[in-house]
Amino acid sequence: MTSPMTSPKKPSFLLPTHRQSASLQCPDCTHSQYGTSASQRCTSHEHSHEHRFYPSYWLHLRSQCTLKTVGSVAQTGIKAIPAVCLAVMLNLLDAMSYGIIVFPASSTYVPDSAVQSGISMFFASTIISQLIFTCGGSAFKGAVGSMMIEVMPFLHIMCETIVKEMSGSSTHDITATIMTSYAMSTLLTGIVFLILGIFKLGSLIQFFPRHILIGCIGGIGLFLIFTGIEVTSDIKQEFTLSYLYRIFELSAFKLWGTSLAIALLLKTIQQHVNYNLLIPIFYTCVPIVFYTITFAMGLSIETLRAEHWLFDLPNSSEMPYWTYFTYFDFGVVNWRAVACKSISCDF
Repeated sequence: MTSPMTSPKKPSFLLPTHRQSASLQCPDCTHSQYGTSASQRCTSHEHSHEHRFYPSYWLHLRSQCTLKTVGSVAQTGIKAIPAVCLAVMLNLLDAMSYGIIVFPASSTYVPDSAVQSGISMFFASTIISQLIFTCGGSAFKGAVGSMMIEVMPFLHIMCETIVKEMSGSSTHDITATIMTSYAMSTLLTGIVFLILGIFKLGSLIQFFPRHILIGCIGGIGLFLIFTGIEVTSDIKQEFTLSYLYRIFELSAFKLWGTSLAIALLLKTIQQHVNYNLLIPIFYTCVPIVFYTITFAMGLSIETLRAEHWLFDLPNSSEMPYWTYFTYFDFGVVNWRAVACKSISCDF
């Protein structure tokens, strides 16, 4: 029989690089053993004594908790403040743009609170993902949790297919089905990414022809251009000649043309200026310049909203942020539309 002093075979679940840190060590001597027992009798000395074994990594951690270490951690945190501010600013900017286009802007079946609900959905998903990344759910340092803009075309396709499938149904039923489709497609996407990560299948992307990937990215960019024009000018997207005439009218062109000019200006500045805080400084200056010009011209907020320079949000300031949860109603969901139409779009 193996005596308590004999080191038993090292458990297989301890990786080679972690065996020393996973061992149990006596704080009163150099004796250590592998195992999970926290209290055993040590007989390695002339006089045996009863003591408690402690994992050596806790002893190592206790020895490293010095003022120098604490100061180093604090210094690292202070240096990360600009990056954190940049991430917060980008998410605040994305919240408005993403929240507005979560639901198709020209659709009549979405509720009046769709814009606020879209923004709330963005913030909720961003906070949850950021907490998961921060608590060790990401292998990348400084990972930023945010919504994927690449899914927007597929969300709109889901909406269109569900509306066609549920033609004649009430707005409440359609909205409940759309929200259920959004939730299920999000879960499926997360499961697929998790499987890819567990089995290390990310390298499969190299088997896709390059021109196909470029085409997919270009298609998403084209979708964002049309959606941006639709949101800013309030002109429904149509692949007709009259649509081109309408978006190039002065009343519409000045809206989306200004946005395009700002984007091109930022791209030009980035080619000549290499500074980490360039983007937040640029986006901070844009509203300052905008309101300086408009107030100098004597334009009121109501006039700017009427001419679509500002988003005309519904008058529902007391709406709670969890309003989008009220859209869920599993009793009226068209599961055939969810399974056959929307989920197939996700894959």
